[in-house]
Amino acid sequence: MRRMSTLAGTAALATLATVAFSPSAQAATNGSCRLVVPAQVRIVGPYQAVKTTLSGTCTSYASSVFATWTGYTSQGAEDGVLFDSVTSDYWDIYDWHTLGVVSWREAWATEQNNWNEFTPNTPTTTVRLGSWTSLKAVRSGSRVTLTSTGTRYATTVQKRIPWQTTATLQYRPVGTTTWKTLKKATATKGALTYSYTSKAARDYRVSYAGGTTIWSSTSSTVRK
Repeated sequence: MRRMSTLAGTAALATLATVAFSPSAQAATNGSCRLVVPAQVRIVGPYQAVKTTLSGTCTSYASSVFATWTGYTSQGAEDGVLFDSVTSDYWDIYDWHTLGVVSWREAWATEQNNWNEFTPNTPTTTVRLGSWTSLKAVRSGSRVTLTSTGTRYATTVQKRIPWQTTATLQYRPVGTTTWKTLKKATATKGALTYSYTSKAARDYRVSYAGGTTIWSSTSSTVRK
């Protein structure tokens, strides 16, 4: 059952929990009820449904569980999920969602037959714009040319656009695990090209730097 990512939807959930499911005087805490949400969310389109689930003691009462959480951003209450006789739900995210940390606060966690209450958790999720990075390597004799591209999601046009940020080219000798910096520069219009001499085959990758609103991105490894 999907829930709106709006202040009105969140307020409705809280009201429903308070009015319709008030516990009796005999209610007792009986284990835990934990909201399982991703620690990180990448906004990559106008809308996406993020699956959330319950874990803990309350899942033993799947047919009668009632639990809600409200997600707070820097703008206040913005998200809500509700589990009414189910142990999975979807968190609706639109690309106008406030970027940054979502702090989940439990509004209610009980089961509706015997009014057992459960101790909830308070997880957090960091929401940022998604990004993508690729790397191509071409060898001509001992000359290696590396070409990378980077894009990131833009909410204004609702699609990927070239990403101008700091790009770090790295290498490691074949058979080793430690990456070393080869070149660091600004990816102009989302692209960076670098050539140098290396007789030995090496593994290469490139990382594009993110920030508080955009996730960083690292390419797949190429060998040349």
